[in-house]
Amino acid sequence: YIDEIGKTLIEQIKNQDLKKEILNRPEEIINNFSDFLRIEQEYVLNKVELDKDKGKNTLLKENVFLLFLLAITRIPLIIIGKPGSGKNLSAQLIYKSMKGIYSKNKFFKKFPKIIQTYFQGSEFTQLADEENLFNKAKNKLNYYKKNKLELPISMILFNNLELAYNSKSNPLKELDSKLEFSGKDEGISFIRISNYLLDASKVNRNLILYTPDLDERLDELIRTSYNIVESISQRLKTD
Repeated sequence: YIDEIGKTLIEQIKNQDLKKEILNRPEEIINNFSDFLRIEQEYVLNKVELDKDKGKNTLLKENVFLLFLLAITRIPLIIIGKPGSGKNLSAQLIYKSMKGIYSKNKFFKKFPKIIQTYFQGSEFTQLADEENLFNKAKNKLNYYKKNKLELPISMILFNNLELAYNSKSNPLKELDSKLEFSGKDEGISFIRISNYLLDASKVNRNLILYTPDLDERLDELIRTSYNIVESISQRLKTD
């Protein structure tokens, strides 16, 4: 049954350009849901402003794809992974690429632009900091509503969540109450990034993407290194 899901999803896609691009790839064979998901990940990654060689990194494909989906659906997301797993780079790529009608790639012209409110978590993070953070994101969105402009996606990017977790004021206990500002109606996307796993009670109202240690995927690290070297100069290319 699961092998038919990918084919069924393709048949239900309303965007004819997207459907045509997926189906008209003779080198691609879609036999199951994993194949469909892989092709979708590559499709989105190919649209962002990124050196194509770096796109061979599987972790980057997963991060960018999920960030894109949850940004436009406003579903709260936490990306967890050690430094070097592409968490911040993925968020930067989505923010840089999604400029609404001013996007460089025509694919992203079909979606609202992203306006970002960045916050750097630390062991000194206070409850008031989070209150101000959400108010800033909401005020940015209200400006567009007040002036009857096309509504953007007001995205909060909360970096180093694990540091705020260790704050003596325990500010994360109030984050769940802030999720009411998220959601498609409000137009606020809430993305958090952590280098380490957190207590499940602190993140149970979010979708979580956990990227494994690079030590567990040494082949990814080696391949990415080769791609970066080759992108600098073809003379450095190795077999």
